[in-house]
Amino acid sequence: MSSTPAGGLCEVPKALVDKPPELSALRETANRLFPIIKKWWKVDDSFTLDLRHIDAAQGCLFDEAGIGALALRKVQALKTLCEPGLEVSLDPLTNLISDVRWVIYLMADEGYKTANSDVAIFEEIWIELTRTLDCLESLATSIPEDHLIFLR
Repeated sequence: MSSTPAGGLCEVPKALVDKPPELSALRETANRLFPIIKKWWKVDDSFTLDLRHIDAAQGCLFDEAGIGALALRKVQALKTLCEPGLEVSLDPLTNLISDVRWVIYLMADEGYKTANSDVAIFEEIWIELTRTLDCLESLATSIPEDHLIFLR
């Protein structure tokens, strides 16, 4: 469904395509990345989100463990959404990969400043994520613009 200029909903064509191999390969990348993020951001085995009101997130958004916990949840989601056969919309998947890539950028930037030995791993994962985004962009350009793209 999509909205029309008058505010109503209309049917939008759906394109269903197979997940490219680059996306399936991200499952292994997620497995490698999870413990690295957990250690880097010093995240405990459990983390509680405060959902009592809209402003409750302000504390964890600037806290090291909070940033790490949210990044870990995104890595978990990414691994799940990359599973073959699971149908997922291209747009949120692309956004999720971009979000994880941003976390890697933050870690690499700090790693360069502190001469951390993990920088090579961050660069490798950055390249894998970028390669997948490029692949998804190429796939998207092969589908008519008015279609919603779903991967399976």
